[in-house]
Amino acid sequence: MGSSTRLLGILLLAAAAPGCSWLRAVPDDDTPPEAPGARVFRMLPPARRDELLPPERRFAAREWLDRLICAFGDQPAWRRSGGRDEKLRYEVRCPGEAPTGVTLDTTDDPPSAPHGMRLLDPAGVGQFRSAFVQAEKRDYRGALAMMDAALAAVPGEPVFRRERIFLLWALGRTPEALVEADSLLETFPTPLVHKYRALAARDLGLRGEMMGSLDAIVQACPDAHPLFAEALCAKGMLLSAENADGAGSLLFRGCRMGQRSCCDTLTARSIGETMMRRFVRPPPARASDLTEPSLLPHPPEKDPEPVPESEPESATDEGNPAASPPDSATRPPSPVPPAAPPAPALGDPSEPGAPPAADKPADKTEPPEPPPANAI
Repeated sequence: MGSSTRLLGILLLAAAAPGCSWLRAVPDDDTPPEAPGARVFRMLPPARRDELLPPERRFAAREWLDRLICAFGDQPAWRRSGGRDEKLRYEVRCPGEAPTGVTLDTTDDPPSAPHGMRLLDPAGVGQFRSAFVQAEKRDYRGALAMMDAALAAVPGEPVFRRERIFLLWALGRTPEALVEADSLLETFPTPLVHKYRALAARDLGLRGEMMGSLDAIVQACPDAHPLFAEALCAKGMLLSAENADGAGSLLFRGCRMGQRSCCDTLTARSIGETMMRRFVRPPPARASDLTEPSLLPHPPEKDPEPVPESEPESATDEGNPAASPPDSATRPPSPVPPAAPPAPALGDPSEPGAPPAADKPADKTEPPEPPPANAI
């Protein structure tokens, strides 16, 4: 008991002494926090050590990802899949391909691009991003100026040249865009360049050039690439507008791949065909058509004219051939059935059995014949 009391007294005296500040629970406001010693620092967990002394970062993960370019010249989509602090994991996916895993340690040197990709030169990436920002604001002139600055920093970069073609087309400089696209295709034949060329050819009314670019996209891209379905649908709609063969199958494939415009065109075509079948009926078959087919067109048969009620009973069918047309089944088969003779006018004196016209004026040049003797 006595030894415990003496020890407690010693501790209280040491705490009261001005040189024993290590026993104080809360330091003074003007006292900076002291860094742990080397031995204590080694015993801390890695996350705690990084909080106390964060390592120096050598590159930014976002900037490295924005420099990636796929094999077809597209920029890949990416998303963060894991990691923390300076070691991060990402999934990078090129259009129409499987995702690729990438681990970035920003405290180390930036890694090289994954297999099948490449990195843009960082000298022109800043201007390239600025051009995209201006294009999203519909400021195509400003975007073109920034793209020219990027090309000045990295001369001949095909991705910068490709996006410059799009900006020329958006500004209405269509012939210049078409010429630039033809020049770039000699060294960089990628689907997006063919697409921009097809847009310029469409506006200039060059159907053959447009169809050639669409065919090149279909041949170059795999089926899972978004431009494959887009080019397939555009070709089907072009052929559908011309009522050409093969348009229906292309529209059907494009619709199944998610192209809404193809589905709408296919629906309109189906409705049109249904309306044609429902309301436009073919003429009935005739006996001559069934007995002897012919490549010559058949003249339409005239319908019998109705006999008026005021006609006298003496007018027989023999005196009015149009009242009873000949039966087509009794005629000899002929590739071109004869047309029915025209119906004579009522009261025609040249037709036997027809009554004289009551309202026909008398001829003044020839006197009428005298009535017969037995008419009195």
